[in-house]
Amino acid sequence: MTTIFLQRHGIYSNPRNIMPLRMPDISLAIQGIKQIKELCPFYKELEISAIYASPINRILETVDILQYGIWEDEERNEKKVDVSLDLIEPYSPLQGLRIDEYYKLNNGTTMYVSEEHIAAGGETLDSVYTRMNKFISSKLKEHKNESFIICSHGDPMMIYSMKKRSIEIDPNVSLHKQANFIPMGGAMKLKFDDANELVDFEELNY
Repeated sequence: MTTIFLQRHGIYSNPRNIMPLRMPDISLAIQGIKQIKELCPFYKELEISAIYASPINRILETVDILQYGIWEDEERNEKKVDVSLDLIEPYSPLQGLRIDEYYKLNNGTTMYVSEEHIAAGGETLDSVYTRMNKFISSKLKEHKNESFIICSHGDPMMIYSMKKRSIEIDPNVSLHKQANFIPMGGAMKLKFDDANELVDFEELNY
């Protein structure tokens, strides 16, 4: 059995109240740092073989806290920490928009059906799932019968996990209103069998 923990970054500082998406200058808030530090004892009890991360700053800060809180110095030198663009937030021209303006523009739907998003080449639900699934499938083969962490963002992890659980995604309804959207600092535990089929799913720290 192979176990993946899909770990969302901690609470971040957003005084401008904007949609950060791929913006590089968004950092964890003090509360977010505390959140992730409190997760370390849980992960420390497990045999975590690797941590994979989106290259966005709030994710990298989360991963730094995790790796130093989970592994001892010698152990950390033997473990794998890597960054991949496959785990990044979706591309959208709506990045940087004030959140109230974003919701007004989308009228309660996902950004994936927004005319502005589509016209400017914004990423689709299918393309987000495809890159997430490709990356995770390769790591399932690499880490057979191990446990590892993937640290990413809400939308990519929800899209991946919902499709894996055969939950239909309605692009006309905000993802936050579908399934049980993963909170900042939350995680999803997914277990896969030897054929890399999902056999168990659990929400953690919700």
